[in-house]
Amino acid sequence: MPVLIPVPLSINRFLERTFNQSEWLALTLAKNLKLKTDVKSLKKIRDTAAQSTLTRSARLNNLDNAFQWVNQGAPPQTVCLIDDVYTTGETLRSCAKALIQAGTKEVFGWTLFRKL
Repeated sequence: MPVLIPVPLSINRFLERTFNQSEWLALTLAKNLKLKTDVKSLKKIRDTAAQSTLTRSARLNNLDNAFQWVNQGAPPQTVCLIDDVYTTGETLRSCAKALIQAGTKEVFGWTLFRKL
């Protein structure tokens, strides 16, 4: 079974919003689907411009190396990343890259909305 991991916010973005909507989605899904979550081990390690403020081409590089697995233990073998909106897929790709570098074998992504 996959472990649900929400896309993390930078500390500055979290302080602006006071909550992470992806974390709320992951916790709600986990409770209803009886799945495990990990809301602490994947971190956004550098501030980036909000993807929604950038052009498509700028979004493609904005999140390079922005996420990292920070738990001392190995990551789950199968992860389902949870995010609120899918636009270009760069956020999920960047998170998946960090998880795979840490040892995850399979990464899926679930989003609530898709921007057309």
